[in-house]
Amino acid sequence: MPARITAATVAAVAILAPVLVSCGGSTDPGPKGSSGTTESTTPITSSDPPTTTSPTTTKPTGAVEPSYPDAAKANTRNGARAFARYYIAVASYAQVTGDTETLHRLGLRACSGCTSFAGTIDDTYGAGGWLRSKALSVLGSNEAKAGKSRYRVDLAIYFPDQRWKRSADVAPKFKKAARRHFVAYVIWKERQWLVYQLGGP
Repeated sequence: MPARITAATVAAVAILAPVLVSCGGSTDPGPKGSSGTTESTTPITSSDPPTTTSPTTTKPTGAVEPSYPDAAKANTRNGARAFARYYIAVASYAQVTGDTETLHRLGLRACSGCTSFAGTIDDTYGAGGWLRSKALSVLGSNEAKAGKSRYRVDLAIYFPDQRWKRSADVAPKFKKAARRHFVAYVIWKERQWLVYQLGGP
């Protein structure tokens, strides 16, 4: 049974990277692509650090919400992989903008890790905090069938340096750049992919 993410774990340290570590993440290069070779590093959003002193009300310059990929519109192995990569892109965007509307929609309500992660972002920005980081990058991915219309997608993600200010009255914390292992369990439901669990190996 994969590890589940609790709200307490998610809130312990800077937003997404620690979530992945708590799921069994590591700092190794992570999984290889389906072809057996590690994929090239490709930024998945263009979220540059905010230049404003009021990050709770102004989105970082260049932060654009990613579009839903055509490849993720099919109930196939490639569709599951494309959706998992899209989830990371949306997570990257949500962290630096505080806009979690799409992120909330991408996970089932029963996915405690999904709601905890998005809720931590909501709590951070609601308390006058912020996260500053360049975009996350997917270094490689590998997917395996986990059941009917279900896949486990392993992703190796590069996290740039991050600064997380959890609320207006605390000092920012710094997280050094690292590679992490992330696992998303996705299900095809009502003609769309959704995350039903986040976990580790």
